[in-house]
Amino acid sequence: MLSISQRLYYNDGTADARIVIPAGQTSVSTAIPVPRTGLLHRLIVKQNAGPSVGATVDLLVHSASGTGAPPVDIVKVVQSQTLTAGNAVFYSSDAGTPFRALVATSTNSQQYYLYLKITISAQGSATYWDAAIVWRTVDLY
Repeated sequence: MLSISQRLYYNDGTADARIVIPAGQTSVSTAIPVPRTGLLHRLIVKQNAGPSVGATVDLLVHSASGTGAPPVDIVKVVQSQTLTAGNAVFYSSDAGTPFRALVATSTNSQQYYLYLKITISAQGSATYWDAAIVWRTVDLY
């Protein structure tokens, strides 16, 4: 059975689920709940509010932070995407780019994550980001 899933981060007017890089910081990493394996079909990221800035967008199979974490370059699902100020990143693959999440949560050994990391070159005020991630899996049950 084919299963297609999507995760959205945006402000819908009632709930603000945008991704935020707080004032004074240059990056944010957001955990996206996914199955252990899948195929990435779409990754869209755009700035929603704050001073217009360029950014680098990475989608990782591991948070790549903390002691003993693998280097970012070896846990990327796709190559880094460069976002120029005022534009959006749009990665698309009809066939799908395979991924296998590496780490389950400590509280639920069945829940895996991809990590969306947005990095900007300079920070003053907070910046807000919208994102959409679409993947599919094959249900083997």
